[in-house]
Amino acid sequence: MRLKDKVCFITGASRGIGKGIVLAFAKEGAKVVIGYHSNEIGAEKAKNEVGNMYDTESSILKIDISNVKSIKSAFNNIVNKYNKLDVLVNNAGFLKQQKLSTITEADWDKSININLKGTFFCSKAAFVTMQKQNSGGIIINMTSVGGQIGGSRAPHYSAAKAGIISLTKTFARLGAGYNIRVNAIAPGYVNTDMYKYILTKRSEEKILAEIPLGRVAEIEDISKVAVFLTSSDSSYITGQVINVNGGVFIG
Repeated sequence: MRLKDKVCFITGASRGIGKGIVLAFAKEGAKVVIGYHSNEIGAEKAKNEVGNMYDTESSILKIDISNVKSIKSAFNNIVNKYNKLDVLVNNAGFLKQQKLSTITEADWDKSININLKGTFFCSKAAFVTMQKQNSGGIIINMTSVGGQIGGSRAPHYSAAKAGIISLTKTFARLGAGYNIRVNAIAPGYVNTDMYKYILTKRSEEKILAEIPLGRVAEIEDISKVAVFLTSSDSSYITGQVINVNGGVFIG
């Protein structure tokens, strides 16, 4: 029960990695707030799974992370309900693989607004809340291997994910004096709906050939690292990017 009674907000948590982190946090005793944008059914399902499996509190919260007004409202709701916020996981994201020649201004804006703008303003809201509490806090950002090596199949996504790495380091420096630790997780290929989408663009044989460990990650490979970065086991770690990609990028 490493996260007993910690209030943890996970964005993009109705499925995939986000849902996996919700369940992993709940297993460790956290009170989980399941952020979602449009998949309310998935969010309710995740909440029910928490209730059926673990003795902790959970709730769902609609949020549009590309909209600052929606972000402010969501964080106000969390503080009003729980009187605190201990952990934010910026997991929500958007990927559209396409050729460089087909990327429009609208494509660029959508990728930046969801992936980068959303991470910044959610982190800002969490940071201000944690400062006022004067009890520290944790922020975890979900970046990507593409943000470190570039991504020719989705350059706008890779640019946003690279920006998240910079935000992670910046917020870590800003937060150190307040005991607010900020780290990032950089997955590679993970067995999620997003991976199924990638398989419509590329063959699995070619993907596996890129991964030194020879397999695609499971959601638990990511959620275990999220638990570690949230717990006191990582109390002296901040401003770091933890690569969980099977060796696709070795920095």
